[in-house]
Amino acid sequence: LIASGGEMFPDHIARLVALRREAHASLSEQTPPDSLRLPAGAYFDASGLAATGVAGADHNEQLRGVGACGGTKTAAAAILLDVTDSHRLRPGDILVTRQTDPGWGPIFPLISGLVIERGGMLSHGAIIAREFGIPSVVGVRDATRLIPHGGFITVDGDRGLVHRASGAVQ
Repeated sequence: LIASGGEMFPDHIARLVALRREAHASLSEQTPPDSLRLPAGAYFDASGLAATGVAGADHNEQLRGVGACGGTKTAAAAILLDVTDSHRLRPGDILVTRQTDPGWGPIFPLISGLVIERGGMLSHGAIIAREFGIPSVVGVRDATRLIPHGGFITVDGDRGLVHRASGAVQ
């Protein structure tokens, strides 16, 4: 390409990158639907997969999801909405996020627990948590909104529960 006198990155590439960044920023602020229509009229409705939500209304508020890896851990919660927020994570924190993908891989050795809003037993975060033996609960609706960053929580991967803790680390 260069030998033929052409440019390696023509001007339109920079414009395309800018457009894609704008689209990514816009889409990142949207919440994906709980159900998707598939071709041929079939649909998958995730609302019945797990009994998620809030149980109780006092200081012992519990969040429910699906236990993806057994064990119990109490530590400070790190609310990360994107992997680029990982500078807010301290070793030993419990990661609380919307969902994970392979880009989150380097974070897992640093965390002591995992809470994810979306996904189930076969989601990326659940599988990696099991590989590392990290207590985890997935499918916890609104966890990133209901759990405060830095607040102490307990993840009970055996029962699929997350609740506020007094601050004592296990």
